[in-house]
Amino acid sequence: MVILSAINSVRLRILFWDAHSRISPLAFFRLYLATELASKITPGGSGALPAALALLRRYDVQPAQSISIFVVSAGLDILVLSVFLFIVVVISGIALGSITSQVGIVACFCVVITLAISTVPSFRAIAWTRLQLLEAATAKKGAPLRWLAVIIRGLGVFFQNLHLLGLGRTTAAMLVSIAYWFLHLSVLYFVVVEMGGRIPWPDAMLVQFAAMGLGHLSLSPGGAGVVEVTVITGLSPWMPVSMAAAAVLVWRLFMQYFYIVAGACALLAERMVIIHRGA
Repeated sequence: MVILSAINSVRLRILFWDAHSRISPLAFFRLYLATELASKITPGGSGALPAALALLRRYDVQPAQSISIFVVSAGLDILVLSVFLFIVVVISGIALGSITSQVGIVACFCVVITLAISTVPSFRAIAWTRLQLLEAATAKKGAPLRWLAVIIRGLGVFFQNLHLLGLGRTTAAMLVSIAYWFLHLSVLYFVVVEMGGRIPWPDAMLVQFAAMGLGHLSLSPGGAGVVEVTVITGLSPWMPVSMAAAAVLVWRLFMQYFYIVAGACALLAERMVIIHRGA
């Protein structure tokens, strides 16, 4: 979990490269852990963005810049997770010998090609123009399609901010995001294996992915209750319920309570730094 936190801190440092002279690597690490604390104790992680805005404001990072960077970060997360999900679909389809493998391969190929050409400036400009036209057309359709206009606006902002980052920073952030999510989605697998259970990595990843998604959609802080039930249900085909419950407790210790304790310590350290500067 320390390695995961360090990797994500590096990714945020790449995205906030314009502020790297004002924020040291250690300060970035503190800010990341403090933001994770707000994410774990609020419903759906809703407290992460306000906490990040308040913390970064102390280092002269404007809220507009912070929001734009977090839009890019969320977009990269969605793209990487989509690729991982398609790869797992391909693996599962091959194992089952069904048509799912063919559909998964085609979908995965399309996503990879889209990621590749999204780094081309001309493609980004065309995509931004088309998204603006789609948003204008969708917004006129009335309330039932307003949610689609919101999604299109989000995609447009993502492409626009991606263009501002540049090819080098975008590629570096993408590679770090891939490494982060690969390790992040492997935590449950490592826990189950160390406890003596046996489960294929793609299935463990799908269980953890489903638990994370349902936890964010729930109204409980950190997905408490929903995450545990989802993981126990997902692990039940491969191990007894008692072992699955023990694995969930260990997994939540790392994925939830580690960030709460580490984030509280980081927030306290940040407060001490501010007091020291004021003195």
